[in-house]
Order: sequence, then C-alpha cells, then structure tokens
Amino acid sequence: MDFLRRHTVDVFGILETRIKHGKARKIINHRFTEYSVLHNRTISNGRVWVVWNPRTVIVQALDFNVQYIHCLNWIVLGDFNMVRDVQERVSDSPPSLSDILDFNTCILRCGLDDLKSLGCDFTWANKQDEGARVWSKLDRALLNYPWLTSFSSSSAHFLPAGISDHSSCLVSIFEDMGWKPRFSFLNCWVEDPDYSRIIEEAWAIPAHGNAMFRFFAKLKNVRLGLRDLHRRKYSAIQRRILTARAALKDCQLQLQKQPTCPFLGQQEKVRLTDYMRLRGIEMNILNQKSKFSTIIHNDGCTKAFYARIRERRYTQIIGEVTGYRGTVRRGLDEVTDCFLEHYQHLLKSSQTVDDMDYAYIAQDTCVSIDEWPELLKPVQDTEVRSALAGIDPQKSPGPDGFSSAFFISTWELGPLCVRERIFLHGLHG
Repeated sequence: MDFLRRHTVDVFGILETRIKHGKARKIINHRFTEYSVLHNRTISNGRVWVVWNPRTVIVQALDFNVQYIHCLNWIVLGDFNMVRDVQERVSDSPPSLSDILDFNTCILRCGLDDLKSLGCDFTWANKQDEGARVWSKLDRALLNYPWLTSFSSSSAHFLPAGISDHSSCLVSIFEDMGWKPRFSFLNCWVEDPDYSRIIEEAWAIPAHGNAMFRFFAKLKNVRLGLRDLHRRKYSAIQRRILTARAALKDCQLQLQKQPTCPFLGQQEKVRLTDYMRLRGIEMNILNQKSKFSTIIHNDGCTKAFYARIRERRYTQIIGEVTGYRGTVRRGLDEVTDCFLEHYQHLLKSSQTVDDMDYAYIAQDTCVSIDEWPELLKPVQDTEVRSALAGIDPQKSPGPDGFSSAFFISTWELGPLCVRERIFLHGLHG
C-alpha cells in the first residue's frame, strides 16, 4: 500500500495471486478498503485481480477469462515469459529464435506494440550466483492503437525488483502534450510545376547580415512559400482523393449512358489521371513520414501507414525525465523546465576543463603529414554534390525541416547558390 500511495497509483493489477476464494473477501476488506476490486475467481481462483480508485477512474469490465480481465481502453501488462529480441536476455543459453519469432508474430497479429518504457531494461532475474544468473525482459506493457489515440503521452516505468524476482511496472498517463506540427520538406513538392518559381521568388527577397544569417533568412522565406503551396495543393490529401474518386465515378456513370460522347471520354481520362496523381502523392507522403521501406501501391493499406506515423510521433514525446539532482519530472511544463534547468546549470558551470593531452591523442591513428595537403585542398563542387546525393532522400530532415532532397533539387537554381555561398566559401563570407 505504501507503493501505491508513493506513486499515486489509481489502477493496478495483481497476477498469480494464488488466493483462495474464502480469503479473497477478507483481504479486500482489510487491504483495499478505499479501492474497488475485480477478479476472475469463478474461472481460475482469482489469479488475476484488477484494483482501482473509484474516486478518480471508472473501470468497466467487458469479459473475464483464465488469463485476462478485458476492460475499455486496455493495455496488456504482465509476464509474457518470452523476449522479443536476443538482446533482451543475458545468459549462457540464448533464447530460441523460433520462440522469439512466434512471440513477435503473435504481437503483430493482435495489433499490439510496446508502450514506451523507462527504467530497468531487464525485468526478471533468477537471483542466482554469478555465472548462473539470468537476466531477461519478460515483463512488458503492450498497447493497441486505440490506447495510443486516447493516451498519447503515456509511458511504462519498470522499477527495481526489490525482494521479488520481477520488476514492478508503473504506467503513467500524462496530460496530452498535443502535437504541434513543424515544417518538414516533402519530396513530392519537387515534382510540382510551381516549385522552381516558389524557390526563386523566395530566394530573391533581400536579406542583410553575414552569409549564415542571410542563408537562414532565405530558407525561412522558402518555408513560407512551400507552406502556401502545400495548403493550396497537398493539404487534406485524403479528402482530395475522395473528391477526385467521386468525380471519376460520376463521369463514368454518365459515360455509361452516353458511351459514344467524345467529351465524356476525354473527361474520364482527365479525372482518372487526377485521381491516380493524388493517390501517388498520398503514398509518397505516407512512405516518407512513416519510413516504411516497402509500399504496396494497390492494396489501399493507408491505415497501416497512418498507424505507423502515429507511432513515430508517439515515440518522440518525452513525458518524463530525471533531472540532474535526481528528481523525476513529469508532464509538459515540468519536462520543459527540467531541460532549461539542465542547460542553464551546464552553461553557468565555473568548473575548469583540463587542457587537451596531445601525447594521449598521438597514441592513436593520426593523419600523416603527407595527407595534410589533401585536407587543405578547396572543396570541389562535385564532392559536395556527391555527398548530398549519398544521403537517402527519405531520411528525416534536420532542425530547419529541409532534407537532402531539397538541396539536390535546387542545386542548379542560380539564385540559391548553396554551393558557392555555403559549401565552398563558408557561412561567414
């Protein structure tokens, strides 16, 4: 009970209780006087208990079984007795690869995935002496996408095991931090007929200051122009696809009534081309955002792509951090303050730093004197372009939102001059 009060736990589960039916009511009345309790005693002698604080949450039981109690907005918590990867077990005997494959296949077919976790990497140990000790991640919290939609900022914290051989799992549901979309360059913009004009016009706007300031000021102008392009032609792409498909269907129905009409025949081709173009744009955007390596163009599997995008956004949310003083901070405001405090403490530190020990550096492989001229040679135009071309265009962009695909696409545009202003002459020229 001290654990529940210390961590403000509102809902928790107890597994493998082995409490006989005659003692269940006595324990509930003695230990959980302020809580409501559900257990499956009629099926498996109450091996699974769900306990919650009725003042803060409402639990509705949908189904009972030997191994679960099914409620609304559920996640799957507990000991699965199997790892998902060979790295999740430390032992002289590695886990069975076939068992790992079966477990991952089961999770995939059930539409589940791991809840973002903190704390202990290994949740079970056999407590044996060194040499015979086994560490494994057997306990986990698995979520389905409805849970992710309802509680996008939730996380699981696996605590030290204490006297048990299993770690306790504490699931925290934070206030929804929301998702503020930031600018991110979409590769499909490159194919738009207005793309080059937008870049040239944005880059022609005067900017003052050193080369670095002028460069980023012009990138800001480009962002404004591309945002406007996206709003006019690419936003709400699914709605645009539905509209185009309805227009195509309407045209085809009219063509059924007038099969020899040349105008309707031409309109069908135009609307079919427009519909397929929008579908191609959608798949391009989904592929870039979801980072899926394979696209199946003809199965309409956009649900999987959008689920993948939600998952990627979810993993980027930081709901809990530990400050430099060891205190745990939760929620958007506290996490933000913690990061600010960390860097303020870091930058205000008066601690002196020891000088670099060149003798220590010389012990490792160093650039020879004969190789110095190669490093001092001016950077060639072909070298810069080759380096950019070697970056996967699907790779996530930098903090400014521009990917390598943007710089490659604007390489030959005279007003941009990325080669001369930045790569060849530096940012301070």
